[in-house]
Amino acid sequence: MKKLRYFTLLLILAAFSCKFNMQEKNNIKDKEEGENVMNTFFENIKSGNIDINKDLLSNSFLKISGVEQFDKDQKFIERKLGRILSIDLIGWETSIVSGPDPKAEYTFEYHINRENYDSNEIYYLLKENDGSIKINSYKIDSRGFVEDDL
Repeated sequence: MKKLRYFTLLLILAAFSCKFNMQEKNNIKDKEEGENVMNTFFENIKSGNIDINKDLLSNSFLKISGVEQFDKDQKFIERKLGRILSIDLIGWETSIVSGPDPKAEYTFEYHINRENYDSNEIYYLLKENDGSIKINSYKIDSRGFVEDDL
């Protein structure tokens, strides 16, 4: 009988000492929060305010690439591909984990019609410790990067 009590006590302690994370995927509210960041990002590019976009970049992005490299890349993209004419969201995904090890990740895929060459662009965002959603990395595919200048 004592063994059963000890076993029950150990089972209860084990249950309470476990850490549980809850994951929620593809919530519309989370999509809208991430999309607000991306809309601001693209509006800044379209209006020529690329410098403001540095505030939308994650700490880890800035640590690896830096503001100067980001500015240089953005100017190169605009020179090779041209100004943005229209933007279509073609895919998105969110993953929000709450619990002892919380994290929030957002992925947005766009087809962007530009003056010279269209592009397919994927942006990976994450929620920083202060609760702000920032761009952590991106990938841009376009024929304009491999074609000769017009």
